[in-house]
Amino acid sequence: MTTDLDFTTLSLFSAGEVCEVTGLHLNNIDRWSTAWLQGKAAGHRGSGTHRRYTLIECLALYAGARWRAEGADPGRVAGVVYFVSRLHREQLEAAFEEGRTFPVPEVMLGNVSLPGGGMLLEPVNDPDNPSLRVLMDALDLKRCWEHVLERVAELRSRQPKPLRGRAVNSAPVS
Repeated sequence: MTTDLDFTTLSLFSAGEVCEVTGLHLNNIDRWSTAWLQGKAAGHRGSGTHRRYTLIECLALYAGARWRAEGADPGRVAGVVYFVSRLHREQLEAAFEEGRTFPVPEVMLGNVSLPGGGMLLEPVNDPDNPSLRVLMDALDLKRCWEHVLERVAELRSRQPKPLRGRAVNSAPVS
């Protein structure tokens, strides 16, 4: 999957931008960053509202939000955020090309330990179980990725906020 948003690979996003992209409240982002991004946004790029997040971390937080919305327990949500935040864009796009779009965090595998904290699998496709199909679609990491890219593009296309104080080039008031 290629995109003209290659600048986002190196861009860092504010906590407010991550709120807009993921739909999460700032308190959740702060708490999840501290607990589950362990040493990434939480430790190296600011604190609280001053943290900066990579595009992959935005994806990880959005994927965690999707899992939570579908009723996953906090341990699974944590596992998804942890696992996805450690992926690289190239790994994601290669997995998507192979049809592996369902994140399986290590916590779901019992005593199995995996490098990176999980794996991407092909989603289960059971034509006799439409509710499973709906769940697989909701948790599909490729769809999450596309959502994050769309939201980031919307954020980046907005006009810059006006400067505070006296407006530049404003007409004199008579």
